Amino acid sequence: MRIAVLTHRKEALLDFAAGLGLVQDWLDTEAAVLAQAKTETWDLLVVDGTMPGLTYATFVAQLLRVNAMINTAVIIDQAETVFHEGSEGLGILCSVPAEPVQTDGAAVAEKLRNLLGLV
Repeated sequence: MRIAVLTHRKEALLDFAAGLGLVQDWLDTEAAVLAQAKTETWDLLVVDGTMPGLTYATFVAQLLRVNAMINTAVIIDQAETVFHEGSEGLGILCSVPAEPVQTDGAAVAEKLRNLLGLV
C-alpha cells in the first residue's frame, strides 16, 4: 500500500506511522499534496488536521477534485459524532486521535486493507 502523510509533526508521528506500515511520502504543505495528487497513486493520505491554518474538510474537498481515488484519514482532536457531521460526504476513511500511537496506525491500515480487499 502506498501511504502519504500531510503534517508538520513528522517526528511526533513516527510511532503512528510504524503502525501504518511504510509511509512513502511525508509532505508539509497542502499545495505539495495537491500538486503530487495529480499523478500520485497513494492508497491513503493521512491529513494532520491539527496543522495550524488547515481546515481538513476544505482540504479534503479540494483533494477530491484533484484525485478522487485517494483515500483519506484525518488526525483530529474531535468527538467522533462532531467529526462525522463535519466530514459528511467527503468519503474519509476514519479519524485518528490528535496524538496517535502505533495501534492507531495499525487500526487505520486494517481499515484500508479491508476497503481495498487485501484481507
